Amino acid sequence: MPRKLPLIITFYSAGLFFLIGPYASLLFVNSESFPVNTRATGGSIINAAGQIGAIIGCVLIRASLSAGMSWTGATFWWGVIPIIASGILILAARNVDPRKAPTD
Repeated sequence: MPRKLPLIITFYSAGLFFLIGPYASLLFVNSESFPVNTRATGGSIINAAGQIGAIIGCVLIRASLSAGMSWTGATFWWGVIPIIASGILILAARNVDPRKAPTD
């Protein structure tokens, strides 16, 4: 086992742990982002995009490792950075005042 593997697992897990809160807000962002008649479709598209992202991430890690990159580098570029970027994007989502939100 590489010496840095416990460090990678620790920081990767910490990143996922701290994203639980922002990602929990997706339920509310979903309801604010789509009208009632298309809300389920919008949520399904978001969930499907997550699966596609997981497949693309695996392909990118495999390509990086095949090109000679270390596990540390591949995990950083295709694991840690995307998690941090997605967390920042979720935290940067606009805040909608429920009293002024459209009801249709």
